[in-house]
Amino acid sequence: AQDPTLDYVFLSATEAQACTNLKSTYPNLGMWVQPGGNAYDQQAALGATGKANINGFIDKGGAYLGVCAGAYYAAPDYWWEGEHYAHPHLLGAYPRTMEGAISRIAPWPGYAMTALSNGRSAIYYGGPTIGLQHTNLANLAGAKEASFTSVDGQLPAVIIYGNLLLTSVHLEAFEDDESNGLSAEDRIENYRYLATLINRVARTNFRIPGTAP
Repeated sequence: AQDPTLDYVFLSATEAQACTNLKSTYPNLGMWVQPGGNAYDQQAALGATGKANINGFIDKGGAYLGVCAGAYYAAPDYWWEGEHYAHPHLLGAYPRTMEGAISRIAPWPGYAMTALSNGRSAIYYGGPTIGLQHTNLANLAGAKEASFTSVDGQLPAVIIYGNLLLTSVHLEAFEDDESNGLSAEDRIENYRYLATLINRVARTNFRIPGTAP
């Protein structure tokens, strides 16, 4: 919203279900962004039709950014607080089971600033990972772009799988939101990092001021 050259549109679940061909309805659409929240609610609201429409967009080369619950939603199934869930309308675009929350960082419900292997710090709020307890890091699909350094095992915090970008942490968070402990410097560095990740999966050329072109 801070970039006047960037067009975006918010779609309700009903509108997403009506777009049987997202590429046709929005010819310039480069990335579908699925935010945090509740993966069960997301799959229930979007249903089979929304799932098919989003997967169709991805299959045609569109990029997908899943943040926290949006990353759980991208998986075929997931473990949450020791219970396994395989809801029928999860996207399944990412082929591996995910799990959370990482209570050693922040017991659910709760959030905390946590250090990443890229030297930055970001907010963790129940996001998914692989290799925690019920999944095996050896089965990771795609590239682990950053891991959590505050827990053992080099658990992934950011994954790129083809044109999917899945983030367990909230790289988009703003420092004035609910006194979350994020500094302005943290936010700027996370924005820069997120821009480079989006550029890779969506073939864009975003640049946060102060970074190399």
